[in-house]
Order: sequence, then structure tokens, then C-alpha cells
Amino acid sequence: MAVHVDGLRKVFEVPEREPGLWASAKSLVRRKMREVRAVDGITFDIDRGEIVGFLGPNGAGKTTTLKMLSGLLHSSGGEARVLGFVPSKREKDFLRQITLVMGNRNQLQWDLPALDSFELNRAIYRLRREDFVPFRDELIELLDIGDLVRKPVRNLSLGERMKVEIVGALLHRPQVLFLDEPTIGLDVTMQKRIEVPEREPGLWASAKSLVRRKMREVRAVDGITFDIDRGEIVGFLGPNGAGKTTTLKMLSGLLHSSGGEARVLGFVPSKREKDFLRQITLVMGNRNQLQWDLPALDSFELNRAIYRLRREDFVPFRDELIELLDIGDLVRKPVRNLSLGERMKVEIVGALLHRPQVLFLDEPTIGLDVTMQKRIRSFVAEYNRRHGATVLLTSHYMADVQALCRRVIVIHHGQILYDGPLTGLADQFAAHKTIGVALEDGTVDLTRYGEVIHRDGDWITLRVPKTETSEIASRLLAEQSVLDLTIEEPPIEDVIELVFAQERREPEVEVVA
Repeated sequence: MAVHVDGLRKVFEVPEREPGLWASAKSLVRRKMREVRAVDGITFDIDRGEIVGFLGPNGAGKTTTLKMLSGLLHSSGGEARVLGFVPSKREKDFLRQITLVMGNRNQLQWDLPALDSFELNRAIYRLRREDFVPFRDELIELLDIGDLVRKPVRNLSLGERMKVEIVGALLHRPQVLFLDEPTIGLDVTMQKRIEVPEREPGLWASAKSLVRRKMREVRAVDGITFDIDRGEIVGFLGPNGAGKTTTLKMLSGLLHSSGGEARVLGFVPSKREKDFLRQITLVMGNRNQLQWDLPALDSFELNRAIYRLRREDFVPFRDELIELLDIGDLVRKPVRNLSLGERMKVEIVGALLHRPQVLFLDEPTIGLDVTMQKRIRSFVAEYNRRHGATVLLTSHYMADVQALCRRVIVIHHGQILYDGPLTGLADQFAAHKTIGVALEDGTVDLTRYGEVIHRDGDWITLRVPKTETSEIASRLLAEQSVLDLTIEEPPIEDVIELVFAQERREPEVEVVA
């Protein structure tokens, strides 16, 4: 048995108070606490070699359970054993055999290249170099992060950082993996060039960099051109490190461009004029904008003062957003006590209180459960309908894009690969279609018609060249006892993967306007 859990419980005492200055003052004298049962008597077993999904909405107790099983939290009752060990004792032989990967936490050294942190892990786990180096290089190649591991971790995007975190967590070849949102942030004319420090890992390289720092130029955004009409919802897609977040930061005025021109609602974003800032918002799924130690309601009140909103307009709209996202209980808790998904909900409300006309949404559903992702999508669509707002959306969840965006812009290596209807992606990049066919005899060999990619009883799915689809469908109908037949474009996730796999275009290729 790998994991044994019997009646496991975790109870937290959290401060509870009303928002506002007077409540803050009272809490200094007498703090009111309440009991929260984060995990309430759960029981399960996991066999060695099993891969088990641990599902639940935000705040259900998933992360708390993983922290107890990995020894980061003591339980309030019940029993847990992992590989025969009691996790809370954190014995060396236990820690050598487990790992915990948390999508919203950094375990590598922030200011060092990942390779240095990997070497630190080797020393901590006392791994033999002759075993460590080949396995490290195998993981680096598998995740295609050869360039990333030489950069300081702080210079990586969320998705890039997640890849190197995963490698770092697996270097000691753990027998039990606790993975908490391990794929969070990962994929599926204006210019920006950034100079980043470049050095080899190791102590000597660190010392040399203090005297003479070697810099290299990175073209994060490389001469992109596009227009977005008022009221449009446009998907902005690309793999990790493609330049999406850099573009949104330039359009919202957080970064100056290195060249080209950008205008939003007629304003130059980098000037950050008051009338511009009142009409836009930027929501970043991996950044906190609300005050960490205050209840969200207090931060909402601060936003009201900053934007000089009339209370009689502000309060009903605030309450409408709170009700829509079902966060009535959350807005009274300090933001630091919220889970990633819960924090994301209150961040979205805070970002929309001044009724912006342009929304830059960078992974707005990151860390949310499926139900809440749907609610956020419905909310964005309704906000767009009611207020005619323009939305530029980045997301690695294709369900977000399909539900909201008729048009998508695909960026890769800082350049635009595609700008057009979502439905046109398959026409341009997919060389295949899928044929689904139900036969009287499902055991028939259909490999001569195409690649069999799925078989479920009498239903068989084939991948066939797009140009030969009609011919192959006709042959199937003529030569086989067909009960049903369908022809479909490949799933949008597969098409996006094909787009992301494209090599960087040469400068002379025309960029779609």
C-alpha cells in the first residue's frame, strides 16, 4: 500500500471580522476566531503504481490533504501513512521517496538559474553525479527546456517556471508524487526587446557576474500588427514564452515598447493617462492585485476611492458581481487565506468594479474548478453584451477560447502566425480530418483506409489526409457494411498543438493585419 488514510481531519482557526477601519481597530484588542474544517474525516487507500485523480471545487480541501500527506501540515486527527511512514515525522527515508509539486508555489531559488537549484537538490538528496546528470539531462530534453534552465527562474513565464519546477521535483526519482495543479499555466507594428543576464551555472560564474555581467537581447515581441474593434472578444494564443503577457503589459501601459506603435481607445498606453486607466483593466492569473492581509471588501473600497466612484453606483454593481461569482463568504476573509481559485474570483471582481471598456485577461480562469470556469466564461460574455466591452483573452484552456472567441490571434516566438476566425485554424494548419465509422463487424481491419486512432466496440475513428477525405469516405461506404459515418475536423486542442509546433517564420513572411 502506497498511501493509507483513515479518518483524516484538519481544522484551522481563522480570524473573522467585518471589513472597515473600525473593525480593524477592534481586532487589535480582541480577535474573533472561527473554526474551519478544511478536511473532515476522509478515508481512502492508494496502491503502489496507481495514478489517482483527486478532484473537488476550490476550497474543498485538496491542497490541505496533499500537504498533510507530504508532511507539511500536521493533521488534527485520524491517521495517514505514506509508504509505511507517518508523514508529519518527516523522516529522511520518507522525504527521499516523495515529492510535492504545487502549481502556484516556487520551490527553486528565485535568483538562480534552474541548473544551480538542480545541483543544490543533488547535494540535499546526496545523489551520485554519474546517476544524477544523465537523468537530469533526460528530463530536460523530455520537457524541451534546454534554454530555460540557464536563465534565472525569476525571468521565466509561469508556464516555463512550471516546467523547470517539475524537473527539480523529480530529480531524486520519488516513488510517490503529489501533484497539485502541475499543468497550471502550461500550453496547450509593435516590438519589445528585453535584455536579460546570461551566465553559466555555478559559484565561479556567479562571482564573475558581479564584476562583468554578460547580457543578451531577447525579442519577446517582434513587430506584431493587429487591430481589434470595439466590442470584440479576441483570443490571444501561444505557447509559454511566446510574448502574450509581454504584449498585454505593453497594451496596458505597464511596459514601454522598444518600437512600433500601440493605441488603446485612442490613448498611448505607456503615458498611463488617468482617462485611459479608468477605461481599461488587466487581470493576470498569476499576480495578486488585492491587498494580501485585508478582506477583499476592504480592497474593493480602496478601488472605489482610487477611481472616485459614486457609492450609490458602486455598491449595487459590486454586490451584483459578488452574487454572480458566488463569493459572498470569501470577500470577508483576508486574501492570504484564500485558495488560488478563490483568490482568482475576488481578483476578477476587483478588476471590474470601475466598469472598464477594455479587458486584458491573462489566464483569468487559472486555478478555477470546472464549474467556476464556466461561470467566469458566462460572466465575461454577459459583461461584453451589456457594456460593449472589448476583450483580449489569453488562456491555455481551449474551452475558454471556444466559448468566447470567434477570432483568434496566434503568436509564437514574438511573431504572429495566424489572425482570423477560430474555425479557420484547422483549414490552415491541419492536414488531416477524422472519419468516425460504425460497422456491423467492428473487428474489420481498416488500416488501408487511414490511421486508426481509436476503437470502441463497433465504432472506429480514422485519421485521414484532408485532401483524400471524400474519396476514403466513398470507399468505406462502397466496400464495408457501414451503419453510420461522420466526418469531422480535428479537435481544436490538436490544431492548436500543430500551430504551436510551427517553426519561427522568416522576416519576409507577411504578418496578418
